Amino acid sequence: DADPSVPSSLNAEGGKYTVQMRGTTFEVDAGTTLRTAMLRNGVTPHNGGSKEINCRGLGTCGTCAVEIHGAPGSVLPVERNAKESLRLNFPPHSSPSCDNLRLACQ
Repeated sequence: DADPSVPSSLNAEGGKYTVQMRGTTFEVDAGTTLRTAMLRNGVTPHNGGSKEINCRGLGTCGTCAVEIHGAPGSVLPVERNAKESLRLNFPPHSSPSCDNLRLACQ
């Protein structure tokens, strides 16, 4: 579940993204999942107890949902994939205010 009080942002430049999340800034190569990049940089994509119990990147639990800020189209792929669309269509992610959520593992 995303924590809206923890801002995150992505800025693309030269095939890399600069990610700011939970007080940490790091570079991510285009094509790398946010979940992988976060773990490599010592930032958990999960909240609370879900650090121990989660789907390990399969896209089924929703515990790595992150809120994306930035210009429309600045995060690729622009559209949610099938796993994201399915999982983020169930509570607690199903409200219209969750339209900018994505799964870090996807």
